[in-house]
Amino acid sequence: MSGKASAAGQEIPLQGEGVFDLKAQRGRFTMTTSVPGQDGVKIEEIVDGLVLYMHSDALTKGLPGGKRWLKIDLKAAAGKQGVDITQLQSLSGGGDPTQFLTYLAEAGDVREVGSEDVNGTPTTHYHATIDFEKLAGSAGKAADSVRQLEQVSGLKKLPTDIWIDAAQRVRRQTVAIDVKQPLPIKFSLQIDYKRFGVPVDVQAPPAAETVDYSAVAGGG
Repeated sequence: MSGKASAAGQEIPLQGEGVFDLKAQRGRFTMTTSVPGQDGVKIEEIVDGLVLYMHSDALTKGLPGGKRWLKIDLKAAAGKQGVDITQLQSLSGGGDPTQFLTYLAEAGDVREVGSEDVNGTPTTHYHATIDFEKLAGSAGKAADSVRQLEQVSGLKKLPTDIWIDAAQRVRRQTVAIDVKQPLPIKFSLQIDYKRFGVPVDVQAPPAAETVDYSAVAGGG
């Protein structure tokens, strides 16, 4: 995966790779980035459902009690903004990219771009724009969360591209996010999917080695 984030006049590049088990909703990733004054910053991430764990030598220095991992409960964080992330996840096929086209057809406009090779595999390229108002209209119980997400982020539409092979497997996915509030941030990401069916063994870090983000951020 590769991408970049831009905020406050600074651009931060992202480069990484990892493994993910869609059924178990667990994965591990290693990202490399750079920040002003420091190149080659390595970040390890473990995803366990809706909980994210992050480790970096640069980050560990600021954690209390010799903790090694920062724990971020995405459901709790979104809940503080009035967004039920579980409902949003179910709208997009539970995080399964193979269900993404169905989700896009309901949430916005989809068009076929054409045939393209991705890492040597023939695929069909689709472009879509997710319209949050249209998504809310078809979201059922999740409509309030969709509208709250729109209000919190300032997002109205979300462009994305997806490449699917003959076996209906997603080979590449890109997304571009331009958040207007509370802080203007632009974020783009490309994910290439390879080596389908390999075993994935990922465990969450021991509780004794983790500290919750809310404790570090003073409950914010």
